[in-house]
Amino acid sequence: MDQAQQTLAILFADIAGSTELYETVGDVEAHRRVAESLSFMARAVEAHNGRVLRTVGDSTLASFDSCDDALLAACEMQELHRLSPLAVRAGFHFGPVIPDKGDVYGNAVNIAARVASFARTEEITATEFCISQLSAQNRSLATLLDNIQVKGIAKPVGVYRVAWEADEAMHTRVAQPGANPVQFNEHTALL
Repeated sequence: MDQAQQTLAILFADIAGSTELYETVGDVEAHRRVAESLSFMARAVEAHNGRVLRTVGDSTLASFDSCDDALLAACEMQELHRLSPLAVRAGFHFGPVIPDKGDVYGNAVNIAARVASFARTEEITATEFCISQLSAQNRSLATLLDNIQVKGIAKPVGVYRVAWEADEAMHTRVAQPGANPVQFNEHTALL
């Protein structure tokens, strides 16, 4: 083992619709587009003090020391894909992991994957704990989507959507029925 347990922001990002892409444009062009998209993701991660841990198929797993850096990387991924024929969805969680040979393992990785799978195309999602770790300005971009059950976790996990487009941050979001919005402090106003 490389080192002792660390607490990191773990980000999963994947390309939406890549399976259909291979059928519609053919293997060669689809592979080129996917490679370009993965390059955009890596560029965004590295620009915000993160490390790409691995890419598998059309997905990227990355780690960051801070939730703000993970969010900024996810936002940049979305921006870099604006003019691309492909789109991404991303999700992240902040928690303990065990680094091993350039990768990380632990329940935080599983939670990050689950939260990322909750995101729709061109969306960024994060756990409630991640949101609480963000700067006040970035916390104000978050809206509770739902509380979900995650395998191996006794309590439901709050999943938030984070607005990444300027005009998106101006709209009010409504939580799904049964979701309980959380106020982080008196200075934080969730949309």
